[in-house]
Amino acid sequence: MGIEMEDVMFSRGPNGEAKFEYMADGESRTLLIEPINEGVIKTLYDREGGVLKQMAVGGEDDILVNEIYEVLKDSRSVRKVSYNEVVLNKLCPHCGVGQLRRVREPSGDIRGVPVVPTYACTSCGGKSYHLTDAHLRSMVNENKKLFTEEELNALNANEEEFLKELKGYIIRIFASKKIIEIK
Repeated sequence: MGIEMEDVMFSRGPNGEAKFEYMADGESRTLLIEPINEGVIKTLYDREGGVLKQMAVGGEDDILVNEIYEVLKDSRSVRKVSYNEVVLNKLCPHCGVGQLRRVREPSGDIRGVPVVPTYACTSCGGKSYHLTDAHLRSMVNENKKLFTEEELNALNANEEEFLKELKGYIIRIFASKKIIEIK
């Protein structure tokens, strides 16, 4: 199916972010492109604001944004809209009421983007994390060179079991830092 061009909305954020909201294969998606000192961070979100895929790309953000915009501008259906921050549409696991905003270190470089997306509550300030299965799968598949041959064999033998075990390790790491998982 691909992108349904009649549903594309484009906006620019206050810090140079470019946000594309569209439907793909019947699912609502948001692509956020954020400039950093060394290039850009591209993050694909699901309709709830959960990260599906995130990657750092070297180079100028305007080049990448312009490439995407050039493709989309040929469609009469691309609408320029007001920019709204992408938020996770889930309740705070600490207080149960606050809005969850993504945490990113103020360094402005690639190292400031957490591998596992972390959030802070706007009401209580509690820190938490949310890791979608799609994002975990994407990270594993794009970084296979980081795994041993034994681990790759386990991945190839039973991907679901491998990802479940890896997620268990991640849960324990965050639990040791008293950072709660957002369900």
